[in-house]
Formats: sequence, C-alpha cells, structure tokens
Amino acid sequence: MNIETLAAKYSAIPSHWRLSTLGESLTAIIGGGTPSRDNPSFWGGDIPWLTVKDMRGRRPTDAQEHITQQAVKESATNIIPPETVIMASRVGLGKVVRVPFSTAINQDLKALVVGPDLDKSYLEYWLLSIATFLESIGSGTTVKGIRLERLRQLPIPLAPLQEQREIVAELEKQFSRLDEAVANLQRVKANLKRYKASVLKAAVEGRLVETEASLARREGRTYETGEQLLQRVLLARPDQWSARGRYVEPLPAETKDLSPLPAGWKWASIDQLSDFITKGTTPAATKLFDGSGDVQFLKIYNLTFDGSLNHTHKPAYVSRATHKDELARSQVFPGDVLINIVGPPLGQVSVVPVHVEEANINQAIARIRPIKPIGSRFHRGHLDV
Repeated sequence: MNIETLAAKYSAIPSHWRLSTLGESLTAIIGGGTPSRDNPSFWGGDIPWLTVKDMRGRRPTDAQEHITQQAVKESATNIIPPETVIMASRVGLGKVVRVPFSTAINQDLKALVVGPDLDKSYLEYWLLSIATFLESIGSGTTVKGIRLERLRQLPIPLAPLQEQREIVAELEKQFSRLDEAVANLQRVKANLKRYKASVLKAAVEGRLVETEASLARREGRTYETGEQLLQRVLLARPDQWSARGRYVEPLPAETKDLSPLPAGWKWASIDQLSDFITKGTTPAATKLFDGSGDVQFLKIYNLTFDGSLNHTHKPAYVSRATHKDELARSQVFPGDVLINIVGPPLGQVSVVPVHVEEANINQAIARIRPIKPIGSRFHRGHLDV
C-alpha cells in the first residue's frame, strides 16, 4: 500500500471532516540523536534518553539510559516536553508512546508537536491505527525507516477538535471495558486451572467418588485391592518389558511424606506401573523432514495441557529407517503417555491416540508406557497433579 491508497481509504469520511496531511496538522517534527559514547560526561545524568527499547508500553515510566545537560548542549539531541506524541520512524516502525516527563530521544524516534486543530490523543490513536501501514512503507536496506518528507505527506482525517476529543473518550471507554474483560477471562482461566488440579488431586486420592472398598462393604462382596492390583501389574511387567538387555526391577514409591490413602488403595511408583521410561533423541537436521514423510517426529509444541496430542501442528517426519534404527529406543505407540521434561512451561502431558499408529519423540519429551491393565488416562491424571 502507498500513501495514495491510504488517502483513498479515507474518501468516505463524514462531510464535516476534512482530509489533511500530518505535516499540515503539526507545528513541528523533532528528531533526536545519540550523544558520543566516547565522552563519559554525556552519560549517567538525570535526563531520560528514550529509545525504541523503552517503547514497551504506551506510557513508559522512565528510560533505560540517562544523559546529562552537557550532552544536550553539545550533541544533536533535543529535550521533548511531557505528553508529546513520540513515534518510531526507523527501528520499530509503528510504535507510538506519550511519556509524562521531559525526555531526550535518539535518532530512531520523532516527536510530533500538534497544531491547534489536532488533539494529542487523537493523533496517538490514529498512528496506532495505521501501524501496519507505517511498517509497509519503510524503506532502506539493512534498517527500514520513514523519510521525513514521506512522514509529512501522510494523509490524516481530521474531525472538528471537540469531536476528536469525544472520539478519544469513547475509545478509552471501550478499551477500558476490553481490558476489564481480558482481566476477567484471565481470572476465570486461572480459577479453572486450579479447579481442574483440585479435581484431579481428589480423584487420585480417592475423594472424588465412593471408593470400591465402601461399595463392596455396602454390597457385601469382595473386591481387588490396590495392593492386589499392583502385584498383578508387577507379575505382568517382565512380559511387557521392551527394553534391550536384562529386565530391571522397578523402584517402589517413596511414601514417607505422602498423605494416607482410603481403605483398599496403595501407593505405587510410575516406574512400577510402566515399561522402561525413556526420552527421545533428535537426529541430524538432514534426517528431519517438514510436512510429510514416513513416521511423524513429535516435538514439545505437539503436546497439550488437556491430554490430547496436537500432532497436526507443524508436523515433522523421519524416514522409516531412522525410526527403526537410530531412534528405536524412543518409538511411541497408541496409549503411550508423553510428558515434556524441558520448559517452561512444564506439565504438558499427552496420550498418543489410536490413529497415530507409531511416531517418535525428541529429547525434550519423555515416554511412559503403562503396563496393562493400568490405563493411560490414569497416568495422565496423576501426572497433571
């Protein structure tokens, strides 16, 4: 898009508005500069020196660096009055701020001093509305920038001054409501996460539903206790062991600091309930293929916090030969539980679905393969807690 195209977009403005240019609507465009780094007397003063690095929010409270009065007198920089609209005209095109204090600026910024027919806040919001356009018209080889002449030529639709202020007031009211809604959503999300964790914790501690011991006692029957189930799993474990070499006995659960369990329940370690636990390996880049291939290669971004496996996101693949040979130790199959061991964030746990017949994982993911009759979903719920 060019300046003429932007002007054409404003052809439908209300009849009592007028289309001006930025140059006509301002009384001055003030540039900045960088005092010499070779002169230590220029630095460490009490005058904020604003750069693009300081434009992380629309109302910076200070600058990372400060200069002295001597730097202002002897170098190509200026003091910008408080509440002046400052835009990035080189690095960080499209960023706009207003600061509540006097500041110097570097050469990547321009201070825009409004004329009598232009409200500061209206100018700020208008610049924010064309941020993408400003990025698109930047020119230059290594660093794109907007030349001062082009900046002056930018078309700006001007409402009467009082209407500009009414527009600003309405924008701020709507943005305030939006900010409040976003904050509420964040609170709800955090509460849901805590609720989910508490439900899972209650489930794996026997407090979510009536226990089998209680049901059996009421119905006058026997049942398989957790201890009996664990012994059955441990008897089945050697036959389901898939690691090369000799069978390795599992480590029991460390129960010293664990809470008491309901009647019939038994603490067990993941090691006791699983085949050997392993992590993946990443082959050479030449052996990885994006988009298509023989066997999918899973990465952390394929894991989720809800137990599902997002295997269609940015899929990568390896050849069947790589899968069978070099990556044989980290093959995964339906029912395997995958958990990321590198973060942040940690705690992403996914179960390999039945339609992913086989896959492989990188070194940031661990694989847990439950011993039957223990189910994958129970492992996932326990790991989430």
